[in-house]
Amino acid sequence: RHIQVWDNLTVPDIDTEEIESLFAASKYERLGCFDSNDEHRPIQTHPGVLPPKRTLAINAMLRHTPAPPLIYDAVVELDSGILTADMLGHLIEDGVPVKEELMAIEDILTLRPVTSLSAAERYLRLMSSIPRLGQRLQVWYDQRLLQKEIASLQGQVKLVVSSVKQ
Repeated sequence: RHIQVWDNLTVPDIDTEEIESLFAASKYERLGCFDSNDEHRPIQTHPGVLPPKRTLAINAMLRHTPAPPLIYDAVVELDSGILTADMLGHLIEDGVPVKEELMAIEDILTLRPVTSLSAAERYLRLMSSIPRLGQRLQVWYDQRLLQKEIASLQGQVKLVVSSVKQ
């Protein structure tokens, strides 16, 4: 029998929680108003504007939805043909920008062009132009769930009506 490289390898004990905490421990600083010569202000230590976990959540959501411009159009026009109820749920959960994120993104834009933003940052910036986005998505989602519930009840109502007629 030939000895293979794989026979001599041992699998190390990996502490995944420690690795996650190390990745999440990156310093997050707002950009746009810091000067490297200013001792009283922290210097940027993370290349992105958003915290790493937030970026990962948005990127994961974007992998299961249409392209951001299509999402934007669908939300503005309330087009149910583009976004499913599940997609709306993901948008509500991970796709609504908060004020601090938008401020950080706008601050960074004073230093560099929009094209230098990550996909998650560009998505948040695009969606921030929709007024009351969170409320709009929630009402649309609730409406879709209600329509589905009404459709399932209509069959039962027809059965009751036909029973009463007989």
